[in-house]
Amino acid sequence: MLPTLSNVLGGLGIFLLGMSLMSDGLKSFAGDSLRKALLLFTSRPLTAFLSGMGITALIQSSSATTLMTIGFVSAGILPFAQSVGVLMGASLGTTSTGWIVSLIGLNVSLSAYALLFVAAGAGIRLFVKGRGHFLGTALAGFGLIFLGIGFMQSGMGQLTAELDFSNLPSSGFLARALLLGIGLILTVLMQSCSAVMATNLMALSAGALNFEQAAALAIGAAIGTTVTAGLASIGASLHAKRSALALSAFNLTTGLLAFLLLPALLQVIAFFQRQFGLEEGPVSLAVFHSLFISLGVILFLPFVRPYARLIENLLPERDHGFTRYLDHSLLNLPAVALEAVGRSLRECHHALARAVSTRLENRAPAAEEAAAAVSRALPPLRDYLTAIAIECGDQAAETRRISDIHIMDHLARLATAVNAPDLRFGTERLAPWEHRLTQLLASLSAETPPPESPAALSAALADTRRRERPEILQAAARAGADPASLLQELDTLHWLDRIAHHLARIDAHFTLASSDDASDTPA
Repeated sequence: MLPTLSNVLGGLGIFLLGMSLMSDGLKSFAGDSLRKALLLFTSRPLTAFLSGMGITALIQSSSATTLMTIGFVSAGILPFAQSVGVLMGASLGTTSTGWIVSLIGLNVSLSAYALLFVAAGAGIRLFVKGRGHFLGTALAGFGLIFLGIGFMQSGMGQLTAELDFSNLPSSGFLARALLLGIGLILTVLMQSCSAVMATNLMALSAGALNFEQAAALAIGAAIGTTVTAGLASIGASLHAKRSALALSAFNLTTGLLAFLLLPALLQVIAFFQRQFGLEEGPVSLAVFHSLFISLGVILFLPFVRPYARLIENLLPERDHGFTRYLDHSLLNLPAVALEAVGRSLRECHHALARAVSTRLENRAPAAEEAAAAVSRALPPLRDYLTAIAIECGDQAAETRRISDIHIMDHLARLATAVNAPDLRFGTERLAPWEHRLTQLLASLSAETPPPESPAALSAALADTRRRERPEILQAAARAGADPASLLQELDTLHWLDRIAHHLARIDAHFTLASSDDASDTPA
């Protein structure tokens, strides 16, 4: 009995390891393309659903798709309503694992060649540089998947011979409920619906379960993901909790509906078997799995926007601070985490633009309060940025992180400058510059095209400061002059020059951080 269980459990472990390696390798090999593709096709619920399904089927990881989606919502670049469609697509996309196992793993004997795939993948990983390195990881994972399937097939066949499964109830409501509960518990223990489905397919293929039992167990695995999603959301960000609730409610409703309609769904599968010559085996179970998830999609997708609003009302946003986009579960997704940091920095930038405008209106207390809020947000932003796990060789991400550090430095100096004392606004010499700076700040706050670039204003102010400084000092030294007022005017000119300089540097680094070619350093 022990060797048999070792084959089953060991094969399952190898299968899970292979799935993880193949998923990680394909994600890294695709690089930023997956992120761009996911964002490109999420403008409508249907395209969002199709992109979620396609990417999940490609990388064989609904968790990765879900995590990317949460990251986009957290960073404020994807509305939550659109993300719900992606999550539903990921739920259907994960059923592709059953198709791979049933069509290839159980019908084509690849276990004899699995070690060759592992060897080839390891060789590529060791000796190929660049993105090909990750392709080797994916290839090795592919080999391990079929090696694990081979062990599981062997072990499940022996287990069926050694144990008598005839005592298990095979039909009726109680039998289905029992198998549903087993599927749910296995999914919670394994933390993987794909692993439970692979085991389920092996048991069905070996004759340990009949088709009705396997179908009920598949429904239990789908419902079990609601528990795993709920556990994963404990202590997570608001956006992660919303996504977990949306996905859990979808899977729970879909699973319960499938359980209630199981006799009718089995009749549909029987019709497919007659029409297409399918056997009552693993392929039919893969069809069943995709069928009942599709039923949930048909039910939810037309109402995705009201559904998203319901979730948002159940979990309202209470934190409106600059750090609300930061989600520590995204630190292993550098592109998404950097988007979140960029979003926070832009909000800090806009807040300081409004604070400087307020200071130009001689409302110092209000300006100082806004600047203090930004100053409090910068340390946690800096800690989050340095904690992002950027892979060695990812030059674009590393350059963006450096640009963000520069932005934080200039924001901190700008916040300090807002609080400068004893400024004198509205003089004949400075009024035109104050007007130009006010116009630029208004465009930054409203995110509209500026009347002139921050760099042009900074250069003009720096030239004026160099030219006017000797004149102001000479005027202050003349008999009958008011030196205190003139020196205060000079301090204000220096202040304007300083503000414009920081705005220009922030703009340059934002431009670099958002450019596709992040290899050029701003002048």
